[in-house]
Amino acid sequence: MTLSSLTYRWMAWAVKKQKETANSLELVVHNKKRYQLTHLLEKGHAKRGGGRVRAFPHIAPAEQASIRELEEGIKSRQETCKRQKRN
Repeated sequence: MTLSSLTYRWMAWAVKKQKETANSLELVVHNKKRYQLTHLLEKGHAKRGGGRVRAFPHIAPAEQASIRELEEGIKSRQETCKRQKRN
């Protein structure tokens, strides 16, 4: 894989803000150019002559890692705020 192909793949990803309130922010990350391919890779698909192509889960693990990172960041920030209020 070359740097230019990596750059191309990264540039195809976009983030869209769905909803924002004082307490929450909902974002959707999607591939603008090859959205069908990402679904087929994540879930697997049927082959023309029968059988199936195995799935390559790559979105779900990244999503779970992002959720954990966000939750840890929020907890850390809350602890920092609590410490500052005590002082």
